[in-house]
Amino acid sequence: MTATAPTVLVVDDEPINVDILVDYLEDSGYHIETAPDGQFAWDLLESNPEIYDVVILDRMMPGLNGMEVLERIKQHPVLQSVPVILQTALAAREEILEGLQAGAYYYLTKPFDQAMLLSVLTTAIDDRRRYQRALEDSDVASRTFGLLREATFSFRTLGSARDIAVVLAN
Repeated sequence: MTATAPTVLVVDDEPINVDILVDYLEDSGYHIETAPDGQFAWDLLESNPEIYDVVILDRMMPGLNGMEVLERIKQHPVLQSVPVILQTALAAREEILEGLQAGAYYYLTKPFDQAMLLSVLTTAIDDRRRYQRALEDSDVASRTFGLLREATFSFRTLGSARDIAVVLAN
């Protein structure tokens, strides 16, 4: 993980919607990439999965639709932790529930305002960065324990024993 600007992939088949999203985001310090459809987005994601911090994904697109892209993202070993914000005009309870159950981080219904988008985006990126730091910390702990050949622990309470078990399990 680097301290560079977060990379946001905006996916929508309607150029006006892409322009609106880019306009909302361009002054907020994000690196923005765009895709005109689901297949193009998937090709970008699959070719370089490590660079994306969040995907803003239109649900309704011809060809590979947003739900299908979301499904592929959630099945990919690297991309599955990338937050996906579905944005769509489909606002029925069942459709929102379907999107969230499929793994969407958030579900924005059109029209939405800039403040709402930026709030959701900031939270998604913060969560993603915390997750990446936790993975890095876990890797360090794993490598460190890999060096361990012998250890003795002393504990007096069940809570202390549980703490040791958690540390060792990680």
